[in-house]
Amino acid sequence: NLPMLIGMYEYDLGREAYGEVVKTAVDISAIVAQAMDAEEAEDARKLVVKTADILIKRVSDYRASPQANEAEKQLAVLLPAFDRMATAQDPRKTALRWNLAETYFSLDRFASATRAYRGIVEAGKSNGGASLVQQAALKAISSRYEDLRAEKVVPQDLKAQAKVVSLTKASATEVAELREWTIWIDSYEREYGTSLEQFQ
Repeated sequence: NLPMLIGMYEYDLGREAYGEVVKTAVDISAIVAQAMDAEEAEDARKLVVKTADILIKRVSDYRASPQANEAEKQLAVLLPAFDRMATAQDPRKTALRWNLAETYFSLDRFASATRAYRGIVEAGKSNGGASLVQQAALKAISSRYEDLRAEKVVPQDLKAQAKVVSLTKASATEVAELREWTIWIDSYEREYGTSLEQFQ
């Protein structure tokens, strides 16, 4: 019964029992996915978005603490639950992931930010928010650059020049990330017609 589940959800959300909230969100998403236009469906979607915003804020506020780690685990379940209960073009799907990616970037968690931005790009325009897809493509490039720079795979002061770079100290993973990063730059320039000279 959807109204009863929403009532339980609101109760648990009020007492900050996020583990229970996420479990109920999964149950709600199964019902709403079968009846997208049900009377309470949009109310349920709004509650899940509100919860995702709270959990993203907890990731930011608590940083590298058990509370932040728990919030990330809960988001890993909650965001797919929202995907099931929202329409394909619902821009909130992209917006929630954008907010999470931006949070990671602001915390200098560049590898996590890169994954989140690329998730937006790979989901593409089908999730709505086409302008965020282009921004996410650029932010993924920037985030990967910061990650590579922190690992000293690319120079601290990257300049456009023809030069052979020695990667003998780079791991196979770092080389693969560097290769993937250059592909993203080329793809961005082709798709959006914008040169990214600062990364060449």
